[in-house]
Amino acid sequence: MEKPDLEALEKQLTQAQAKLETMQGMLEDAKAQQADNVDKLERAVAKNHDRVDRAQKALTEAREQLARNTETQTPD
Repeated sequence: MEKPDLEALEKQLTQAQAKLETMQGMLEDAKAQQADNVDKLERAVAKNHDRVDRAQKALTEAREQLARNTETQTPD
C-alpha cells in the first residue's frame, strides 16, 4: 500500500485555511460597506469552508492510515 504524502496534505490544508481566512475578511468588509457582492462572497466562504473540512479529513485519514500501517508492520 502506498504511503500517504502527509507533507502535501498539510500544505493543502494550510492553503485552504489561508484562503478561507482571506475570503472571510473580504466578506466582512463587503458587509460593512453594504457592497453588492455579499451574496457571492458568502457562497465563496461556504465553498472554502468545505474545502478546509475536506483537506482536514484527508489529512486525518492519512495520519490514521500511517499509524495503522506502522502498527501492523512486523520487523523482518
